[in-house]
Amino acid sequence: MNELMSNTLCCSSLRILALGFFLHLFLAVPAHSTSNDLPDWEMCLAISAKKVGVPTTLLHAIVDVESNGHPWAFGFRNKNGKWASRYLDDRQTAEEFLRYLWKEQLHFDAGLAQISSPNLKRFWKTKGISPLDALEPCTNLQLAAIVLGEQIEKHGYTWRAVAGYNGSVKYIPRVWKALCQRQPMAGCPRG
Repeated sequence: MNELMSNTLCCSSLRILALGFFLHLFLAVPAHSTSNDLPDWEMCLAISAKKVGVPTTLLHAIVDVESNGHPWAFGFRNKNGKWASRYLDDRQTAEEFLRYLWKEQLHFDAGLAQISSPNLKRFWKTKGISPLDALEPCTNLQLAAIVLGEQIEKHGYTWRAVAGYNGSVKYIPRVWKALCQRQPMAGCPRG
């Protein structure tokens, strides 16, 4: 019973925080860099975020957590069952590695927003988007927006939707921290 009460209080608090969080982000002026060395995919990120109605800074924070902005990043469960990461130097090497992971039927996440192999299979079947296409940053971000949009449809504009993107509530503090680094706001940790 105490666990149920605790979960109910936790979820209620999360909903209140989420509402304030999303209102703040939608009403706040986004922080933009004036640097000329922005990655080529920045515009795609903004368009993808707009398609699902989330602030660009939120999708960017997800990319920061997932790949640290590396377009050829992989997270994968190796043959020993341990999770590993690999950041490859170029598209060709990334394609070769993705083919290997696919052939070995290992669970993996690929690209900027770390699209999971089950989602890659689903998008291949339903949208005709090849898993190799997901290594293209704009395509990867569009797929990320679809996954995040599905979670928002399921959970509303809440942190649970953000957790659903990754599949774990442990993901929420990591995205919150990355979001605060991009756009400091009330409630962000100091220092």
